[in-house]
Amino acid sequence: MRIERLEAPRCEGGESPLWDAEGQALFYIDNMGRKIAAFRPDGRLERIVETPVRLPSSVIFGGPHLD
Repeated sequence: MRIERLEAPRCEGGESPLWDAEGQALFYIDNMGRKIAAFRPDGRLERIVETPVRLPSSVIFGGPHLD
């Protein structure tokens, strides 16, 4: 296993990293900035999702049956 530091966009309060094995992406919360960022295994920023909540605190995944 090789661990590298990612060059991420400015984050006001990053926490709760979550690895999506199926989607092959690392998600983390910018709770003060109200955003969720997703990175690919090669370190590329895949997307940033703005959240409607004031202080997002975690990411969870759910399928049609929430499994």
